[in-house]
Amino acid sequence: MRDASATLWRALRSGNPIIAVLYEDAGLLEELVSEMESLLPIGSKVQRSSDVSASFQTPDAFLFLAPPDERQALLTLDGRRDALLDRRSPVVLLLLRGGEGVQSLSDVPGLSSWLQGNEIDPYRLQQIDPKHERESFEQQTGRSPEEWLVDYRAGRIPGTLENSLLATRAGLLENPP
Repeated sequence: MRDASATLWRALRSGNPIIAVLYEDAGLLEELVSEMESLLPIGSKVQRSSDVSASFQTPDAFLFLAPPDERQALLTLDGRRDALLDRRSPVVLLLLRGGEGVQSLSDVPGLSSWLQGNEIDPYRLQQIDPKHERESFEQQTGRSPEEWLVDYRAGRIPGTLENSLLATRAGLLENPP
């Protein structure tokens, strides 16, 4: 199962000058930014802004940028990509999934190429494909989640940390809808 927090953690530490994080709706934006802030190293400088010009200031601060005009922000960032190279902490560009910014990425091919592989959609990462996950579990253990749990619960599989994690995973996959 994919882990949105782990993906965000890696992206925030990747060394890239800019990453894009998609959000579901404005009501969830604060929660998402707070979660990302909790993933930062202790003592990190953090800045939040809706003004794209903040991207070219304080290069050692993690900048969470939620511009009101996403298309214009993309154009500005694309036009000043070289200035972003001075950043020691990334600009986290927050774009509304399906919004104007995402739709405008094709208008900024330079910036779009920088963002390729650095676009994170936490909502989609939290979604699982039960069929795929079951197949993955069976490939890893050689048994269905239900079969594996029968043996685990009967004590025929040792209670190691790894097996405890597998038990949790199997329980989530047990008897799919």
